[in-house]
Parts: sequence; structure tokens; C-alpha cells
Amino acid sequence: QMYLKALLGGHPNITKPVLGKESTIRKASIEDLIAFHNENYYANNMCLILTGPLPDNTESLVRKYFENKPLGKIHDFEFPSVRPLEDKVILHRPAPDLINHDFREESSANIDLGILVPPYNSNESHVITMLAQVLCSVQDSRIYEEVSERKGLAHQLSGYYDGSYNVGRICIGGKVNS
Repeated sequence: QMYLKALLGGHPNITKPVLGKESTIRKASIEDLIAFHNENYYANNMCLILTGPLPDNTESLVRKYFENKPLGKIHDFEFPSVRPLEDKVILHRPAPDLINHDFREESSANIDLGILVPPYNSNESHVITMLAQVLCSVQDSRIYEEVSERKGLAHQLSGYYDGSYNVGRICIGGKVNS
């Protein structure tokens, strides 16, 4: 959470719990749940996913059970863009579980790097996806080859690109000798 807060600031992507708060759920009455269901669960706010061997009349069955369901209003929420980083941020945190008590010089430390990039909904997302694949795809990535294989500086390297919620970030992490 500290890492994401430093990288993304107060963006709602990380500051709001996705599933809500337990106290809110505990206070909800049956009437509240019915009202929530009636306001948010309708045909044009859902995806129907079918798998497995399907009967030949699948389309007619879907129409039979779903075609006349009422439509509701769309609750689009546009996440704000993340603010650019003004300065680099370095976080230090103790990780006593990484200490090798028998051979202290062989202890490890985690290192994580976060880079703000264009999100999925940008015109550049396909380029960022390819860049992340080249940089971060585990065993055959440029970072793994250079940092781990050639220089032996880090191990257990991994990384990913996430461009959801109008925020783009490439995160790369691994273990280094402490």
C-alpha cells in the first residue's frame, strides 16, 4: 500500500476498497439490498459468458430468458488520470523475514520499481504492452537477461504492465543481495 500510494498518490484506484467496507455490509437491511439490486443489476450492465458444449439453440435460449429484461441507467464512472510524479520516491522498510540468520551475507532484500506510463485507454497502450513484454516477461526478458544472468545482481525478477482505471504503470521487482 505504501508503494502504490507513493506511485499513484491519492488515486481512487488504491484508496477505495473495491469490495466495500464490512461495516457498510453489516448495516445494510433487506430493503437496502433490494434497492441496490434494483438499481444496479439489469441486462445492459452485465456480461453473459457461456462455456462448454452448448446446444444448437443457445441463441434462442438466451433471447428467451434475457431479451425482455428491463434496461437500467448506465453508471459510468470515469477514473481521473494519475498525477505525474514530481520527484523520485525511495521507500525503505525492514523485512526481517528475509534475513538469513546463519549466513547474514547471503540475506536478500526486495527491490521494486514503479514507472508511470500511458493507461490501457490511451493510443499508446499497445506500445507499452509490447515494451512491458520485452522488459518484464520473466525468463526471456531483457531485464532478467541483463540484471540476473549477465551481472548476477538480482534473482526472482518479475514485472507487469497494468493500465486499468485510467492509470498506467509498469512495475518491476526482484530480490537482491542485501
